[in-house]
Amino acid sequence: MPKKRQNDTNRKVGAAPSGSGTQVEKRPVAHKLGYFGNFDLPPVYRKLWPSEIDKIEAHLLRLTPHDRQMRFCGGISDDRIREYCKGINWTSTTLLGCFVDGILRGIACVVILPEGFSVAAEIAFSVEADHQNQGIGTMLVKKAIAIARNRYISTAYLFCLRENGKMRHIAGKFDAEFSYVGADIEGKVSPHWPSYTSFIEEAELDGQTMWTAAFSTTG
Repeated sequence: MPKKRQNDTNRKVGAAPSGSGTQVEKRPVAHKLGYFGNFDLPPVYRKLWPSEIDKIEAHLLRLTPHDRQMRFCGGISDDRIREYCKGINWTSTTLLGCFVDGILRGIACVVILPEGFSVAAEIAFSVEADHQNQGIGTMLVKKAIAIARNRYISTAYLFCLRENGKMRHIAGKFDAEFSYVGADIEGKVSPHWPSYTSFIEEAELDGQTMWTAAFSTTG
């Protein structure tokens, strides 16, 4: 039986062949696969808890003056943002968050609005400047509409300023009907009845929320 060459048995994982003149970085295989942050993880979407009000407030405070105006249809100060967060009615409000690298970077808000014999909802969302134009806003609205469907919402409203082209573009993806109300634009979406798909989509959000609560210490 031929003997193994000493160079083969002693060669370290990740080392370059002797004499190649090439320096190879020695890192664990797990690191190369990304388990230690070697690649960007996809955004995580899940529901937010009342106990996470500090994260919600921090996200809104990071919005630029322009993005605050687009989100709240007018300028808003830091103090007003804090008051808004304290005044959230969690009985009629569902908040959905998008986490990028463990930090809350986008929020969709679904507020139930009793409307005669039917039930309506208002949907609003915000995404921090550095994370816009990456599909986060579209995904937040898509999931927010699924949540509205599962509550038998007949009409979902998205209000925005006339100059908020991004929000109008996103709302248009969901066949929103637009009408002008003073300086604002009202986008009206008529969600379909709940379906297996919409229930599964919300169940995935709930599952991610429970998983985070049980196993994560960062969010």
